[in-house]
Amino acid sequence: MRPGECVCLALCVWCAVAGSAAVAQDKSDARDGAEDAFVSLLVNGLILESDAQFHLGDYRKTTRAALSASALDPSYIDGYDSSAWLIWSMGYDANAVKVLKCGIEANPGSAYLRHALGTHYLTTKRHRQAMPWFSQAIAIEPSVMSYMNLGHCYKALHQPRMAVRMYREALRLDPDNGTVKANLEWMHQRMGVMGEGFTQQAGYLSPLRYYQLRLRTETGHLPSPAEARLAIARAQSKAPLYLTTRQKHLAEDATRPPMTGPPGGMPGPMMGPAGRLQTTSAPDQSADLHLVVQR
Repeated sequence: MRPGECVCLALCVWCAVAGSAAVAQDKSDARDGAEDAFVSLLVNGLILESDAQFHLGDYRKTTRAALSASALDPSYIDGYDSSAWLIWSMGYDANAVKVLKCGIEANPGSAYLRHALGTHYLTTKRHRQAMPWFSQAIAIEPSVMSYMNLGHCYKALHQPRMAVRMYREALRLDPDNGTVKANLEWMHQRMGVMGEGFTQQAGYLSPLRYYQLRLRTETGHLPSPAEARLAIARAQSKAPLYLTTRQKHLAEDATRPPMTGPPGGMPGPMMGPAGRLQTTSAPDQSADLHLVVQR
């Protein structure tokens, strides 16, 4: 059934039920039933219209139909969420925020819309504004995504302890969630928690601490700060030599004749004697690698 047919059918039902309501004993109940049936059919027609316009690529009509459906039936929260995303994608960020806040006002107990508004702020890198909405969503209905996104906010604001706490809460709700485990492991590495013998640091790794852990991984023992400083000095002394070698390779690439291939600039395979396929190898970068890994 087409969206326009749904609206016409809703009008017919309204007229039929309203006419029968005139002879009913309780006219108010009949009228209320007719209104509910009319609104339900109209909302379904608007939802179908919104979906049809979305696939046609007319996002303005899509949001107009979806928000009209949500205005008639505030419990249709997907209308607020999807419309806000489309409005933001068209460059109207403030209007997108207003739509989500209207949805929250119409649905005070919705954790979904609070999470959606927090996600909107997180996506646009407004982490401090996102945090209260994730916290409100968690207070209403704790979820893995709300805890994890709140952890992302703390991580972006350089509060690693709180970020780890949020990731652990998410992992408590879903112990097998690989995304949460990856984020928690990354935070542990940045904080210096490389094993049971290490304690959590207040902030991210300093260069000195990084080289201490790196040398411990390579040699099997934790070096002293003096040894780590020596490793840093050696690495810095090799940087000019590395740049000089890299510049030499770039100069050689610039003087090398261009490869012939198919149109579009993509080099293709070259045919050798007897029609055998030959491939070209990349320039040897072993010298660069040697300068990076040698001690």
